[in-house]
Amino acid sequence: MKAFLLTSWTLCFSSLATVAEERPNFLWLTSEDNSTSYIGCYGNEYAVTPHIDQLAKEGFRYTHCYSNGAVCSASRSSWIMGMISVSAGAHHHRSVVDVPESLVMYPQALSSAGYYTANGYKCDYNIQYAQDLWEGGGTLDWEVLQKRKPFFQIINYKESHESQAMHIENTHPVDRVKMAPYHPNTEDSKKNTAVYYDAITNMDKRVGEARAQLIEAGLAEDTIIIYCSDHGGALPRGKRYMYNSGTHCPLIVYIPEKWKKLYPAEQPGSVIERLVSFVDMPVTWLSLAGIERPANYQGRVFLGGEIEPEAKYHYSFRGRNDERVENVRAIRDKRYLLVKNYLPYVPRGQNLFYQWRIPMQRTWEEEYKAGRLNETQSRWFKERSSYELYDTKEDPHCIHNLIEQPQHKQKISELKKALLAKQLEIRDAALLPESMLNHRAQSAGVTPYEILSDPAAYDIESAQVAADIALEQDPARLAELVTLLQDKDPAVRYWAAQGMLMLGTEAKSAKEEILNALVDESHTVVMSAAWAAIKVGEEEKGYAALRGLLEKKSYAMLDILNQIAWMKGANEPLKEAVAGVKDLEHIEYQIQQYILTGEGTPKPKKRRAPKKKNQVSKNVTLLK
Repeated sequence: MKAFLLTSWTLCFSSLATVAEERPNFLWLTSEDNSTSYIGCYGNEYAVTPHIDQLAKEGFRYTHCYSNGAVCSASRSSWIMGMISVSAGAHHHRSVVDVPESLVMYPQALSSAGYYTANGYKCDYNIQYAQDLWEGGGTLDWEVLQKRKPFFQIINYKESHESQAMHIENTHPVDRVKMAPYHPNTEDSKKNTAVYYDAITNMDKRVGEARAQLIEAGLAEDTIIIYCSDHGGALPRGKRYMYNSGTHCPLIVYIPEKWKKLYPAEQPGSVIERLVSFVDMPVTWLSLAGIERPANYQGRVFLGGEIEPEAKYHYSFRGRNDERVENVRAIRDKRYLLVKNYLPYVPRGQNLFYQWRIPMQRTWEEEYKAGRLNETQSRWFKERSSYELYDTKEDPHCIHNLIEQPQHKQKISELKKALLAKQLEIRDAALLPESMLNHRAQSAGVTPYEILSDPAAYDIESAQVAADIALEQDPARLAELVTLLQDKDPAVRYWAAQGMLMLGTEAKSAKEEILNALVDESHTVVMSAAWAAIKVGEEEKGYAALRGLLEKKSYAMLDILNQIAWMKGANEPLKEAVAGVKDLEHIEYQIQQYILTGEGTPKPKKRRAPKKKNQVSKNVTLLK
């Protein structure tokens, strides 16, 4: 497979760019887990980021750049494929799905056009064979870059990763910390926030180190430098979530004067207000390198001689994160953000094993349980509405949901239509639970992408109609749900059953149809109907259906375990059956333990405070 990846596309792309022609090098500096709000040049006076700030003074700073996914592997999957990863079913964190060889990954296109490609440290993609796409691996070697021009080199910085916020020893002054209004305003939370700013400063030093090394290697005049994060911030309610805190990312592009024909504005140091989505980046880098757009690419070129019209909207998604199932979509323009929650009965703040290692996250939950939080701070642990609307200009923290305000009716309608159009355009996997999609693909002997792109295999329009009826949670539409529960498509039946469990006792008149669905061929339909049955008073039959799925170790086990966790007190009769399930995958085991103990958090380990001074090579001078 590796040989195919590195040679086959040469035949396709060799005529698209002349290897002898002088082309720019690329140095893509990617920091993990930080939004714009942690960077000094984006207006945060508390942040200490002199090297990134200097890069912005000499380059071009984009103010409206947003990630499509809000967690690393989902974002990087969209980058590597040049298409939003929901189109390939690769949007669930660390899912590692197979994709057809017909899809062109951007490193393939670069290599085939004569570029040396290298990715330092992180190949965190949700697709098979991703590690084989690069000529250079995790070790950064400037001597190789000097010899292998033109090059495309990525450096990933883990210094700002979420893991760096898992202690409270800090050097940033706590008395200057400004807490987000949704966070608990406790001393430990302030210390935890200060710790993360320490991490950001350490990351910034590495950016300065890379730029100094580029200059030292004599490569600066020929190299475009790109700096961005892989999604939003590491502190709770940032990473993984659809709000500004989770998707609004810094993007700075430095272009040497030699390549000034590519400038997006007349003078370096300019602020660019164009709306940029992460999916726009791969096709833009290829365009700057003189390489033709692959057929599967979905983004728009936002820079250079082949610049395309600016998009009116940006689209984001959230799927499963580690052991926790989620399903959220969002669309926004430069001001308004619409969020669609396909599982509104699930709290935003699901206990996530990894995330709960952050001390501040545990404090937040403790303060909530103790009743010491205000409404804004408490909302994160409660059920949601099906839709949320935020005015991000007036409310950058996205805490005032405007969805019920009549003066925004026209904007809500506009964004809903735009979201639906985008989902239909990219064949969004939102309407298929992860296990249902993978089961279909495995049964047919094809990849998830081939299921999603085939209208005969994935009737997205019908499934979307069923989901929207369910999300209305309107008893007047129960008769429609009953009809949909008989549909030939299991995706439609799944949403009909979901609609009935959302209605709860108001679905009692459909009790017979709900019970009939307990023997559906689809395990995700059965699990949904079982909870609906319990809600309408058929506890014995509902619990029996769920026990049956557990005993046969269903192919939908992770979806089923998540639902049982969401059932809270109603899951007590199932705990013995849950405990009896053996040989689980790691993430299935984690959610099983949460169901049994109510605790998804490991005992926190003592962590040493980070070194105050970043270790930098003696022969490298950092920017002041």
